[in-house]
This record gives sequence, C-alpha cells and structure tokens, in this order.
Amino acid sequence: MPVRPNILFIMDDQHRHDFLGCAGADFIQTPHIDSLAERGMVFTHCCTNAPVCGPARIALATGLLPTRTGTVSNHTSFMPLSTPNHYRHFRDNGYRVEVVGRHDLAKPGAPGSVYGTRPLNASYGFTRALEIDGIMSSALKAAKQGATGPYTSHLQEAGLLDAFRADYVERSGKGWIIGASHDWPLAEEHHPDVFTCRRAVERIENIEDDYPWYMLVSFHSPHDPYAPPSRLGDQYRDADIPDPIPPNMEGRPRRIRDRYERLYSHATAEDIRVARRQYCAKVALIDEQVGRLMDALAARGVLDSTIVVFASDHGDHVGDHGLFIKHTAYEPSLRVPLVISGPTINAGRSDALVELFDLNPTLVELAGLAPQPNLDARSFAPLLRGESGTHRPHCFACEDGYRAVRTPEHKYIETLNDTPELYDLAADPGERFNILGEQPKRVTELRQVMLHRMTSEQWRH
Repeated sequence: MPVRPNILFIMDDQHRHDFLGCAGADFIQTPHIDSLAERGMVFTHCCTNAPVCGPARIALATGLLPTRTGTVSNHTSFMPLSTPNHYRHFRDNGYRVEVVGRHDLAKPGAPGSVYGTRPLNASYGFTRALEIDGIMSSALKAAKQGATGPYTSHLQEAGLLDAFRADYVERSGKGWIIGASHDWPLAEEHHPDVFTCRRAVERIENIEDDYPWYMLVSFHSPHDPYAPPSRLGDQYRDADIPDPIPPNMEGRPRRIRDRYERLYSHATAEDIRVARRQYCAKVALIDEQVGRLMDALAARGVLDSTIVVFASDHGDHVGDHGLFIKHTAYEPSLRVPLVISGPTINAGRSDALVELFDLNPTLVELAGLAPQPNLDARSFAPLLRGESGTHRPHCFACEDGYRAVRTPEHKYIETLNDTPELYDLAADPGERFNILGEQPKRVTELRQVMLHRMTSEQWRH
C-alpha cells in the first residue's frame, strides 16, 4: 500500500481573499503564508458556499450545498449525524483525524465540554478533539456559566476570566467594531489564537505515527472584534492601508441598506481606518501561528510528507461598501484565501473558479482514498497536478434569505422579496453599480444557472 500523506488543514475565520502578501497586498506582512504559497498553489478565485461560519464549514465537511442540508444560517448550524462527512471518511479509511480549535459543525451548545472532548466529536469522525470555545459567546456567558471550554478554562486557571469577560462585554455594548477595535487587553500568551496554536503544536510534536493523520487547526482571528496583541497593533497603528470601497446604496436590497444605516453609517473615516489596521494586525497574528505550525512539522520531520491547506470560511468587508463582517455575496465577503502545498502538488497560481467545499473530494483524492458518492462538491486535484487549467464555470453561494451565482465576468444576487442585483465584475470590480435593468438576457441566463445548481445536482439521486 502506498504511503499516504498527512494533512494539516489550517483554517482561520473571516479572512477576506485579498489581505495577504501573496495576494498582492503590500500593506500587510504575511511571510509565512507567502512562503507556503511559494511552495504550493495559490487559488485567486475561491468562493465560499455560504458567507457565514457554520454553514460554510458544514458544506465543506459534507461536500453538499447548504440548500441540501438545510444549514443556511448559524441558527440552523448542526450537521446531522446521518449525513456522511469528510472527517468520518478519512477516519474510516485509516486516518487519525484530529481537531484543535472550532469546527463549528454543531453551533448550538458548542463546545459543551471544558475539556473540548464532547462525545459528539467522535460521532463526527474525530479520533481526538480539543474543541475550543467560541470566543465572543463564551465571554458573554462567563458571568453565569464560568468556563465553557478549554480556552476559558485556561483563563480561569490563570485568574484572567473576569478581565477577559469585562473587555468583551464592553466591546459587545459598542457593537464589536466601531469604537471597539482596541488591542487585546491581556498578555499575548493568553490570546486565543496563541493558545490554539500552542495546543496544536503540542499535538504535532506528540501525535502517534502508526497511522497517517489529518489535523484541522481552526483559529478565531481575524474575526471581529479586531483585538490584536499590542505588539502587532503597534506595527499597524499608522500603516498606510488602502481606503475601502465607498458605500453606494442605490440599487441595493433593503437588508443591505438597513444594515448600513443601523450599524455603520455613523462611522467616521478614522473609525474605519482604525478597524482596518487592527484587522491587518490580526491577520499578521495568524501568519505568525502558521509559521509556528510549519516549524513544528519540520522539527517532527514530516513537512515534506504533509499536505498543508490554508483557507478561511468566509471573508470580511472591513469597511468596503460601508459594511463590516460578512453576510453578503459581495467579493470581500464571498471570496476567501486558499493555498495548498505538499507532495505531488505543483507550485504556481490558479485563477480557476473553485468553491470552498471542493476541498472535500480534492483532499480525498490526494490522499488516495475512494471517492464518496453523491457529492455536490467536485475535486480540483487535476489543477494541483497541472493536468487542467479550469474547474467550474461559475460559483454558487447562499444564506438564509439570499442566493448568488458568480461567473468570471458577472455576479447575480437574488434576495427574497427584495431587489435583485447584477454586477459586471470586469467593468466594475468593486460592485458599486447594480446594472440589473441593463442586461435582462444575462439576468435570465444566470438565474437559470442558479436554479440548476439548487435543483439538479444531487437532489435526484
């Protein structure tokens, strides 16, 4: 039997596609991710299947569209045990499968164990789990529940849980971002991403080598609140960050206009600059953790035999269109970074359209496992081997209340009982002007593509 590769899947949270050095962002320093990109393949047009945490990660785990599993919002984010999934497939085919951090496959009640080992994780296919509590929710629960997972247990043991909670309650009261993007209040060693990386490195150092392993390491940053350690905050305090795409609410659906008016219209240019700089500092923090993980692989002697994936679940507007966080099909929210390196993978860049959940069958194929049947996702392993230059003619994404289809040239967004949108990505890459009324034929074509994706993939199998 051929030797199967290990897989290290590094996922951060809410990282937009273009805030990386290897994506051309000269205003941010990400040397470790850039080094990974030099050794592997960078995908410049990877789109998430749902611009929100739980549905995106469940789509990736199952290889099924959110419309098939019914997980189209975080409120319905629970992967059914009856649904086959990626992690269980690796486990059942001879892999140790581990998670350190958030997997977000079952948000209600997560993580449910101060040890990070709730029994549900075994049912999902993880042979070992350190499921780390969601930082924002655990902070707000701390007054009544105390520690809710491994990270807040760590803070409690260090006598820092109350200080952590007080800081996050203050940020929550300000809406998490505008006026709340100050530095991390505790020592850097207690930052949740540093904690997560420390525990992941420990597992790489000590994981048994009798079976190949698949490890998901999932970080909280650069998700809001934008709270980097002061060391990195200082590096970006006066950084020259590009201005955001200015808001233009003409032709936008009411849900976008209302969100802008309610949450962000009062923000000053300086408020937005502060938030964008702090976001960059959190990306830099993630980059440092990637470096530590690569060092751990090298020290263990498995760097050359490990497939390394760096990706995010969805993006962040970071002020573009006057918005922050995700929940739209606009480019800053929809597109995510994707870098893959390892044995048999060509180095280079690909502009092919890929969807985040396509990683599911791709990694299965790269590991030499039998494919899972009846997936909506498609393997793009031929791109990694240099056997093909294209993958999908379009990408599809949805959340509760809207759905979108994106081609290389256009994007069509349909919002329930609201204004549809069409953008010419070639002429208007910033998606400032809804041209719905100018190209009715293109709208009809893209709407047919959208309906086809929702009704004729695996629904009939």
